[in-house]
Amino acid sequence: MLGQGRPSLEFSSDLRDNNPASAIQAVLRGIEPPVAGRGPKMPPFAESFTDTQVAEVLSYVRETYTDRSQWPHLRESVRKARQESDPQ
Repeated sequence: MLGQGRPSLEFSSDLRDNNPASAIQAVLRGIEPPVAGRGPKMPPFAESFTDTQVAEVLSYVRETYTDRSQWPHLRESVRKARQESDPQ
């Protein structure tokens, strides 16, 4: 079901994946609509959230919107993803 035109998080393949990398990047970098400004959009939160906050948000949405177990070592995965995406 769509809420105000947005798909439910329960259908997000990023949240259901065994590897949290895509979900982490979505939170850090945001999401841009794939076709001419139409589709899902989310601002980036890399400058707003700490690694712990990103991990807590992802843990919450994974637990709330999927039937999957929590990702292990999520905070560490966020830290590594942020380091890899930051230009040196």
